[in-house]
Amino acid sequence: MQYVYTAVLTPSEDNAKIYVRVPDLPGCVTTGRDIPDAMEQIADAAAGWLTVAEDEGLTIPSAAPQSRIPRTEKDTLSLVRVDTAAYRAMTGNKTHAHKRIGVGKRQIRRQGRF
Repeated sequence: MQYVYTAVLTPSEDNAKIYVRVPDLPGCVTTGRDIPDAMEQIADAAAGWLTVAEDEGLTIPSAAPQSRIPRTEKDTLSLVRVDTAAYRAMTGNKTHAHKRIGVGKRQIRRQGRF
């Protein structure tokens, strides 16, 4: 499956790294050295998150309009495209995604989204 979500990029206080998250996917957060690296990292994290949700039969959240995504003046919004079929081909199996992001079905459900 293919998905498009909004990622929120936030520079660290010392501008040494970029924090990035996908608000529609609870717990989907990572960091990067710079914006291109942060976008690469969040695409991987989101692919893992979505692959686990697909494998577990969980409801996949709809992407919120960017106007509804909370952000500060320092934040930058960017779209992240995710292809779970390509991710599966790259990683070789579904359990790899589970281990990679360290999120299980119970943890996702506890966050109130499913």
